[in-house]
Amino acid sequence: MTETTAALLGVVVGFVMNEAATFFRTRREERQRSQGVRTLIRIELDQNLGGLTNLDQRIQAEEGRDATTPGHLHLPAFLARMSLPAWSHTLWESQLPDVARALRPEALRKTHEFHRDLDNLSEMIVAIRDNPNQVGYRKELYDKCVGLIRSLLERGNPAG
Repeated sequence: MTETTAALLGVVVGFVMNEAATFFRTRREERQRSQGVRTLIRIELDQNLGGLTNLDQRIQAEEGRDATTPGHLHLPAFLARMSLPAWSHTLWESQLPDVARALRPEALRKTHEFHRDLDNLSEMIVAIRDNPNQVGYRKELYDKCVGLIRSLLERGNPAG
């Protein structure tokens, strides 16, 4: 083997080794970034679930009281007066460019639905507040809110 051939072979082998190292380092960094995004999303969802749990416990305590006011009047008014937890969408929204790579399609869909359902819940409670004279409508919204809260809690954290 001539010196030129050996030098050329050394350059080629060095180039291939460098490219392989770069490829594996990039993959490792991508996995770490994806894991970080999943962790952030999981933390945010756990915080929101904690707020839902607190909300549900307060509702259950009120439902268990022997109130003199009929439930169709009392419970929606109680829910309308409650202060809602501050739902957090910050991490979800700030990580959106990386979320699609970090979450599997099913987890991505369920996480999106979770955030949408939190917003729907808030909108229904505002509608209960804004319609104090519509007893039947308020009771219907109350029942939907309670059903949604309990459904979200039952489903748990969609990001794992």
